[in-house]
Amino acid sequence: MKRAAAFLLIAAALGCSSGQNTDCRWPDESPRILDLRIGADASHLMQDVELAEELSVRFADESEFGPGPQRQRLRVERCYDPLVAGIMARHGVSMADVLDAQQRIGERGLNLVVNVPVAAFFGFLTLMTLRGIRRRFAAADERAAVAIASVISAVFVAGLTTGFGRVWQMVSETIRIGNGHLGGQRGLRLPWVQHTFEYFIVALIAFLVIAVVSHRRAAPH
Repeated sequence: MKRAAAFLLIAAALGCSSGQNTDCRWPDESPRILDLRIGADASHLMQDVELAEELSVRFADESEFGPGPQRQRLRVERCYDPLVAGIMARHGVSMADVLDAQQRIGERGLNLVVNVPVAAFFGFLTLMTLRGIRRRFAAADERAAVAIASVISAVFVAGLTTGFGRVWQMVSETIRIGNGHLGGQRGLRLPWVQHTFEYFIVALIAFLVIAVVSHRRAAPH
């Protein structure tokens, strides 16, 4: 398990943006007009916007201002806005293009680094919980108790799964970008944070379906 976790963390780290620094300095890049109808160019713009966010956060974190509106204003006015202006000039894109790319930064597709461990956690927790229910309610005439226990367990398992998903995604994102500062939009964009309720419902239904199938197979014929 430790080796698997280490592998996943290394895989996440491979996605870290390059050119990170604390003085709001953009890495050397030749001007090139991007055609956002092409997937590679759209991805390039998204990575540039994400890097601009990262550089501005690091720039603000190194300032003398503590957390609060003043540091946020410093981050935006003195670093993020100039970097975005440079992106627009260098790649021939508009502010609308930049904002659209910013909204898509949290999209990772299947995001196996996050979702595989969460699915494994859900599967293990579901298996252990259902085994516990079968041991506790072994008699065939305790179906009502089994049903009630299954519903309560579904809420419990779904809650733990979504909580684990939120934490694991924040950990993997911290490793990926190389910065633990995930406040503001960066943290809110994470799917397990943005869609917690939806993931909870999916885990709840999945547990109940697995429970019904499991109890039917275990029932005496």
